[in-house]
Amino acid sequence: MTSRSAGGSEADRPGERAEDLPVGMGRRATAAKAALSLAIVGMCVASCSDDGGSGTREYAVPETLCELPVEQALYEGLFPPGERAEREGTVGGVTWSYFCTWTVDGEVAFAVEAMPGGTGGLEGFASEAEEAAGEPVEIAGPYEARVWPRVAVARGACDNTGADTGVFQDSGPLTVVIRAHFPEDDDEAQAILRELLIPVMEAERDRVGCA
Repeated sequence: MTSRSAGGSEADRPGERAEDLPVGMGRRATAAKAALSLAIVGMCVASCSDDGGSGTREYAVPETLCELPVEQALYEGLFPPGERAEREGTVGGVTWSYFCTWTVDGEVAFAVEAMPGGTGGLEGFASEAEEAAGEPVEIAGPYEARVWPRVAVARGACDNTGADTGVFQDSGPLTVVIRAHFPEDDDEAQAILRELLIPVMEAERDRVGCA
């Protein structure tokens, strides 16, 4: 019979289980393995959640909504994670028409539009998918206002005759539309639009000078 040393060679003991080690050493080995596993998981989570800035907003949310003085807390949730936010479209001007789009990293986040006139139903501003999602939420108040998961529409009479705003003077309906592509959750997006619609409508009416 071939003799071997008490410790044995590496080939003779391919692996030692923690329970085969002395009590103190076994506990230390188990704790070390657990700590290493947690460290690896933590590194993976950090690297996966920081994929090019995804999951974090690396830009500053604008202090006004397309130059409309609306409280930032009402629209901040429409801005998704990303690195760069840019505003596009015609903001303000001398007409009742108004269009503003915010993009984040080249993707549309949301858009705000105002226009004179409009006599048809507000559902004409909602897509077939939005209509199929269910009945819109109606907001009671001085305006006709409805909110779907991705679009909110308000309409009210406006007469800015004599207003010193620099905007073309006229009278008739004024319609405001907000379209949201973020958040991804429909209920969350609808909740934000529901709180935002009337403040935007009133800010636009102030810009035009509606009586």
